[in-house]
Amino acid sequence: MLIGDFNAFLSPDEKRGGRPAIFGCKLFQDFIQLNALRDLGFKGPQFTWRRGSIFERLGRAIDNFEWFWLFLAIVVYYLTRLKSNHRPLLTSKESTIMPRSIGPFRFLSSWVSHPSFNLLIQERWK
Repeated sequence: MLIGDFNAFLSPDEKRGGRPAIFGCKLFQDFIQLNALRDLGFKGPQFTWRRGSIFERLGRAIDNFEWFWLFLAIVVYYLTRLKSNHRPLLTSKESTIMPRSIGPFRFLSSWVSHPSFNLLIQERWK
C-alpha cells in the first residue's frame, strides 16, 4: 500500500479552481493501470489540499490486489487540516463484516495482466 501526496489526479473532478491538469491525469491513470493498482477511496472532505480558491485531491492511498485480498476492509480518512494546506490521511482496518451500503464487487481487467494474478487465484481458491 502506498499512502501520500502524489501531486497527480485520476480524474479532472479531483481539482476545483485554477488551470485544468488533464495531462497529469493521463500519466497517473497509466501508472495505476500498468501496475495493477487501485485507489482506496476515502471518507471525509473531497479535497486534501487547498491554496486560496484552488482545491485538489492530491493525497490518497493506493494498493495492489495482493494487498486488497489480505486487507479487505481498509478505510482511508481525510482528517481536519491544522496548520498545513494538506489534510492528514489516516488508514484504519474496519470490521471484516462488510456493511450493506457497500456497492457490488467490481472486477478490474488490469488485474488479469498482473504477473501474480494466476498464483494468487490458485492460492485463494484452496
